[in-house]
Amino acid sequence: MFRRKPDPAAPDPLAQARLALEATLKREARVTTLAWSGFQIAARMDEALREAQAGALPEARALLDAFVGLHLGPLSGLPLRLLAGEDASEAFQAVFGFPPKLFRDPARSAAQLLELRTQTATTYLLRLATGGAVGADEVARQGQADLETIIDQEREARRAAPA
Repeated sequence: MFRRKPDPAAPDPLAQARLALEATLKREARVTTLAWSGFQIAARMDEALREAQAGALPEARALLDAFVGLHLGPLSGLPLRLLAGEDASEAFQAVFGFPPKLFRDPARSAAQLLELRTQTATTYLLRLATGGAVGADEVARQGQADLETIIDQEREARRAAPA
């Protein structure tokens, strides 16, 4: 058999693969850093809500309980814990009411719910800051609607997936 001689002018395929891998790892590290930063915002918001709840007047405590009930703190670390392969089953079940194994991509579902609930909390807090009326039941209903949206998306995706 004939062996082809390597062309000395051709780039080294191993070096090219190494450079591509390094670029991919750097990109993934940046994405993870950005995600972690975003998730920390929700954790800090949850922490501030809990502090406010501790010193709140009784008439404001029910509303703050509803905000804390959005589970922003537990949700903030859940997506990255799931991606890292950590056992986050209990935290996932506490928030979703279902084990993570029932979801196609539990980390993505947790990130989507965190996004929705952070938006919910921000919307209602801004309404309060501008003098609008917000009820605890309204916040709790929207938090439940956020959860149902993610669960419905999961059900639809499972129905649409080939068997």
